Amino acid sequence: MPTCKKATSLYFRHTDSKEIINTINSLILKTSCGHDNVNTLLLKQIKLVISLPVSIAVNKSIETGVFPSKVIPIYKSKDKQSFKNYRPISLLPNISKIYEKNSP
Repeated sequence: MPTCKKATSLYFRHTDSKEIINTINSLILKTSCGHDNVNTLLLKQIKLVISLPVSIAVNKSIETGVFPSKVIPIYKSKDKQSFKNYRPISLLPNISKIYEKNSP
């Protein structure tokens, strides 16, 4: 019977400006925005200007293990004073899609 090895670590590789530009090019055009009010159309229009700063930010996030997010409670039903009647929603900016696509 073949043996299976367990993975003991996970490695995220660093990215560069060229990969960021390629990732932005692959994003589907949408007009919806995250809490930063940036849509994918705008990202495509400014990709040459932001590719280096975004690659630095993605690499720093990989190095530190920190990824910023904004979580807000959304009311479901019943008593509005009860915490159990809310669900958390992550509001991620469209730029986070670049990070996701550059991760393994």
